[in-house]
Amino acid sequence: MATDNNKEIIYLPLENVESDHCASIVDKGLAQVKGITTHKVELNNRRAAIMVNDHEAIPEAVKAVKDLGYNITTAKGAFPVLGMTCASCAGSAESIVKYQPGVVSASVNFATGNLTVEYLPNMTSASKLQKAVQSVGYDLLIEDETRQHETLEAIHAQNFSKLKTKTVWAIILSLP
Repeated sequence: MATDNNKEIIYLPLENVESDHCASIVDKGLAQVKGITTHKVELNNRRAAIMVNDHEAIPEAVKAVKDLGYNITTAKGAFPVLGMTCASCAGSAESIVKYQPGVVSASVNFATGNLTVEYLPNMTSASKLQKAVQSVGYDLLIEDETRQHETLEAIHAQNFSKLKTKTVWAIILSLP
């Protein structure tokens, strides 16, 4: 990646941009996004190269391209967040993920305990998101869906067993 004045070139993989006309439309759309300092659509590589002031402009650039009727290759995932005990925990986990470079959108549902995230796979990955969530005291379960459900059930069973043991000891110690 080339850098200029501590700015990084970010590549947005484009879909359905097949002609110079399409590339021109996308280029003009990116020119309207605040926070993008330079932009160029590379038709042969099917990507847009942008340079941004901060990573908060990336979701806006993705939205601008999608609003024009084209698409950007993104990865979507839903991951259980472990260790949340309140809605504030969900807000903390959501905000740390939202501000990771390459994340287009993220939301945490406290009721289900899941993080739903859309990100650029060329900039970030599920393991990088897991490390970010772990930095604020929670964890993401990033396994395939079949194993994810089994692992989540095992974790819940283990936590229930610990709670049951603590409750029994609390009753025993409170009797005298």
